[in-house]
Amino acid sequence: MIRNAEMGITKYRVSDSNFTDGPPNYPDYPNDICKLMIELDLGLEWSCYARVDDMSEELSDLMKRAGCFGVFFGIESGDDRILKLMNKRHTVADAYEGVRLAKKYGLFSHASFIVGYPGENEESFLNTIKFIEKSRPDTVNLGQFRVEHDTPVYGIKEFELEGLGMEWKHKTMNSKEADELVVKGNERLLENGVCLGTECSFPTFMGLGLTMDESFQTMNDLDLVGLAEKAGCPEYECAVERLRDKMLNRFPKYIMEDQLAWEGSYA
Repeated sequence: MIRNAEMGITKYRVSDSNFTDGPPNYPDYPNDICKLMIELDLGLEWSCYARVDDMSEELSDLMKRAGCFGVFFGIESGDDRILKLMNKRHTVADAYEGVRLAKKYGLFSHASFIVGYPGENEESFLNTIKFIEKSRPDTVNLGQFRVEHDTPVYGIKEFELEGLGMEWKHKTMNSKEADELVVKGNERLLENGVCLGTECSFPTFMGLGLTMDESFQTMNDLDLVGLAEKAGCPEYECAVERLRDKMLNRFPKYIMEDQLAWEGSYA
């Protein structure tokens, strides 16, 4: 990190599948890493995957001071029964607290959810939507359950799971029903001002030279221009103009400048 900082590389996406959960023999690992980054004072900006039940006042504060700007939570459901079936080892209450702490310490929070896991029904799905609307992560992704033969869930006989990939059925739902719920859920969330996005959106836009706030604005703009009923209104036109400027001017300019900088560093 020190060498990279000397070359101007200070933005990172920590790809550890769970940065906030230290190994059994070193549970304070994330806290100590954050303390080291604070001590080095390299002007880092980074994001990471995190578990909602790992977030604490101390760790959230350390992460923010160490340069973390965002956390990506795999919450997966807003229904305790489904979370237990998934063996997620966190509860809906944990999820509320994790999102709350991220917001308190100024950490952007993205939350992903799976629709259609074995046992899912319309009631559990609606509990997920209600959780999102109440907890208000900064961005949200609803994704349909995907089946792979070499995953533990496929071997649980009581689920009566059949199919592969995005085409499947089980005792309580099938892939077509799950897909319809995803569409309805996204429509409802957009109507209620929830920003839809993916865990890759922030790293992608910041990698193209945008600030965190500009990246968030871009995701909101993309949501807005996808709403046909908003076409022609002033906010819609402003969103279109911002996106056009980024696509035609800012992104190409940044890519060119970045390429020239790298070529110069190896000259």
